Amino acid sequence: MIVSIDTDGNVVVTSVIKIVIVFKVTRHLAIDPLTSYFHTFSSMASRFQSAVHGSGIYDHIPMVAIGSRDAVLVLEVKQAGQNELF
Repeated sequence: MIVSIDTDGNVVVTSVIKIVIVFKVTRHLAIDPLTSYFHTFSSMASRFQSAVHGSGIYDHIPMVAIGSRDAVLVLEVKQAGQNELF
């Protein structure tokens, strides 16, 4: 799963799944700056489950934090969509 921000401020989630010998790519728009109540997001930090990181209560949740000049939004990112956490 890849979470990215383009130059227009769109936050896009791209998932790549290998099915036998082919790859299936799906994309969905997580945040559209034209319809959201936030200003354009310009920075991002991901936190996906990993053995390298310590253990905690949120380790089972793939999270991403995105920031604008006014707010930081923490999302639970899934292949089918996202949920706003904080």
